Amino acid sequence: MIIQELLIENSLQQTECRINVLELLINSETALSEEDIMQKIDRKFNKTSIYRTLNTFKEKGIIHRIITDLNISKYSISKKNMTENHIHFECKKCNSVYCFAEYGINKLTIPEGFENKDSNILIKGICKKCNFNK
Repeated sequence: MIIQELLIENSLQQTECRINVLELLINSETALSEEDIMQKIDRKFNKTSIYRTLNTFKEKGIIHRIITDLNISKYSISKKNMTENHIHFECKKCNSVYCFAEYGINKLTIPEGFENKDSNILIKGICKKCNFNK
């Protein structure tokens, strides 16, 4: 139900690809790359369809992109209570990326004359699962 509402709210057609990708992102604990998405939906859609879907969702603010240390783009659902400058966590053992939407940084200070257009705050360490499975 929430998937259809999100698509309608954003004036998007309810295509099978959009529904599948949104369902996957909503139900995922971690951010997913294009390749992760392709694998999880059994390569049901071609790479171009996945890319266009992700790009459309990003433009509409439904999802946001996180760029990892390895320069891989991962995507996570945007939550209503998410602060603009929130934190992402990349596990150095399993390479999972978590979006901590509720943990934000109130104010980023940069030198005068510079204008912040986009921020990617990435903390690197060991996730709860990897710490538990030592």
